[in-house]
Amino acid sequence: MNNVFKSSHLFAASTMDELSIEEISDISLSNTSKGVLCKWLAIIGQDLYYLKTGKLSYGKFSDLQPISEWIASEVGKLLGIDVINTLYFDASLKDSLDYKAQDVLISYTKNFLGPSEVFQSMYKMEDADNLYFVLKRDYSEYMEDVNRMIIFDFIINNVDRHTNNFGFICDEDSLEIKRFAPLFDNGNSLLSDLTEEELITMSTVDIDRYSICKPFAHNHLYQLKMVNKLPSINLDFGRDEIEEIVSNFSLDISRKRKDCIVNLISRRLNYVKELYSKV
Repeated sequence: MNNVFKSSHLFAASTMDELSIEEISDISLSNTSKGVLCKWLAIIGQDLYYLKTGKLSYGKFSDLQPISEWIASEVGKLLGIDVINTLYFDASLKDSLDYKAQDVLISYTKNFLGPSEVFQSMYKMEDADNLYFVLKRDYSEYMEDVNRMIIFDFIINNVDRHTNNFGFICDEDSLEIKRFAPLFDNGNSLLSDLTEEELITMSTVDIDRYSICKPFAHNHLYQLKMVNKLPSINLDFGRDEIEEIVSNFSLDISRKRKDCIVNLISRRLNYVKELYSKV
């Protein structure tokens, strides 16, 4: 598997600022468990980039998934874990059969594969119902990476870490594992699945109790408790650093959403600190 996702179209430009995207209707839409996304590729200079919109619903693209991709990337840097660096830009789209003319936020990440490398996801792993224990048994040298992923997904409330969006980087010919892949595809997190009204009416207790997760359990709290020992990860930061990240986001999202994101990350971070202080 040479690419993290496949696309029927390839854009090209000398720099990201010169990239022009007006029409993407010929691109195959990606139907995920969390909605319809547009994903495609771009060659910028000599480098390959992966580009992605937010959820498409009734002809309108959401900005929330690209926003969450970027914030999650910055939180990952604070945690000191290997999360793919995510940036974003605006594009003006023309009318098409699938969507109306609009300005759309697009997140983009640089290809993390080197020459002669391929990405091998967990999708075809056997015993998927007991995947965590299979990994622990057969890939013990990578459990620090797996456990960091679980903690990261808990802190950002990632509800869609399915088995196609994490795995190993392997040698293209031998398929020998070289390293754990950086964490990518983090857009379905940070409450991006909730509307403004739901953010107002839903309590933090409900969010923590009923948020679903993947791939090892259906509940974040249960999945987190699979991690018996804290992996190498930086927890030495707090609300001030989190507020700085969210406040520095240049696009207009509501004050309520910003506060909910800051509260979520701060609350989950404190829970992790307290949980592992007792281990």
